[in-house]
Amino acid sequence: MDDLSRRQICEVRGVPHLVSPIKREAEDHKVKKQCLRVLINLTFTDAVVVQQEVKNSGGLQMLVQVMATGPEDLVGLSLQVLMNASANDANALVLLQLGVIPHLVNVLRSNLQVYQRYACFVLTNLTCYDPGKSQCEACGALPILVGLLNSTNKEVQYETLRVLTNVSNAESAKSTLRDLDAIPPLVTLLGRATVDQYNPETEKILLHSLWALTNMATTSKPFSSGLPLSLLTAPPLCVVAENQLEISVKGALPFITAALLHKNTTIQHQAVWGIANLSTHRNTLLFSFFLLFSVCSTHPHNCLISVVFFDAESCRAKFDDVVSTALIDLLKTGPVKAQSIKALANLGLDDNYRNEIGKLGGCAVLLDIVQSRVQSLRLYDHSLVALLNLSIDAYCRDAMRHANGLGVVMQVLRDTQGSDNNLITGLKLFTNLAFTEENRTAFIAMKAVPLITSLRSSPVNAVSQQAQKASQMLGLSG
Repeated sequence: MDDLSRRQICEVRGVPHLVSPIKREAEDHKVKKQCLRVLINLTFTDAVVVQQEVKNSGGLQMLVQVMATGPEDLVGLSLQVLMNASANDANALVLLQLGVIPHLVNVLRSNLQVYQRYACFVLTNLTCYDPGKSQCEACGALPILVGLLNSTNKEVQYETLRVLTNVSNAESAKSTLRDLDAIPPLVTLLGRATVDQYNPETEKILLHSLWALTNMATTSKPFSSGLPLSLLTAPPLCVVAENQLEISVKGALPFITAALLHKNTTIQHQAVWGIANLSTHRNTLLFSFFLLFSVCSTHPHNCLISVVFFDAESCRAKFDDVVSTALIDLLKTGPVKAQSIKALANLGLDDNYRNEIGKLGGCAVLLDIVQSRVQSLRLYDHSLVALLNLSIDAYCRDAMRHANGLGVVMQVLRDTQGSDNNLITGLKLFTNLAFTEENRTAFIAMKAVPLITSLRSSPVNAVSQQAQKASQMLGLSG
């Protein structure tokens, strides 16, 4: 059935004639089945007029009624109609109001894997909305979904992952999922998919297991270049911090790092987010070094055997190099620059990473972004924060000087159109770089003294205070 035929059926008010027999208790069972089969074909479209007609004719109420009281075969057919109808925004919201989720959860409790897959598909559509997430949790769906991660049916596993990807975005679900031990099976699925990453069928498992773990490790604390460095290094919310630690302890980092190098850019994107989120917790890496040789092995599934022959420090060195190299490569050429910069900013808080990032040319790449004034996705802002964190390292300070970093910092301080937050970050960066005599001399030659002196008189208190610290580094009085 093509879309033209679907529209014609709607125009002649054919949908009510399909819905009515299903509602009638006395109607022949075979007729009901045939009507539902026609509705499956009819709703297999994103044409708004068709989806509206199904809603306006009472089709959604009928489907929920069948889900609640109908025999097994009609429930299966109704699920297939719902898979199509719930993809429409208006229909999804009506279905949530009609209370369809408890009936879907009952289907999940059955042993019919095909129906479980259908129900998860519908739940994925409904949990795109906050009411769907909260209803799903309230109806006791989460323990069942976590159990279905161990299903022997790959399609059920995949559809379950899609639901959990949505639900794990809800703040209330993050701790619930951890308490239900959702992290170990998610890491297991991620690991299996990483080993078999060249199989197109496993790419979707890899993506959604990675996505769900990334959501669980995401803090709601904003990333802002205007925050003082002490706030940027503060631990995230307790629930998220516990999730980050658990994800690391269960061995996810090697697989997330391997995903940085995946050919699929969407998977790369999620992997960068994963590293960026996990790297906000300073202890997550400490619990995973003994596993991390796997990212350097051509056979990731041999990691537990191979790592026996390597001490923790050698694994740490391998991991530092792979993560830093992958992030900088993505920063140069990939479509996930903003996330790569955030990850580098977080990793730049760690002594081991700062030095490694500097050696791999990360400072030069970040300076190029600042110098070119790239404002999209706040690349300019995030790059400044990353450079500030890296500037604590002596090697990075030298690398910045050789890459015209002093001139770029002066450009930031002279930018009258820039934000106060960026100006404060620039002043902090100036102060760090002016730590060496060579850099102080170069800054003075660039006429930094009158510029810093003028900024000391800024009406913005935070700017004037930071300018005062910068002037002290230059040896200026008062």
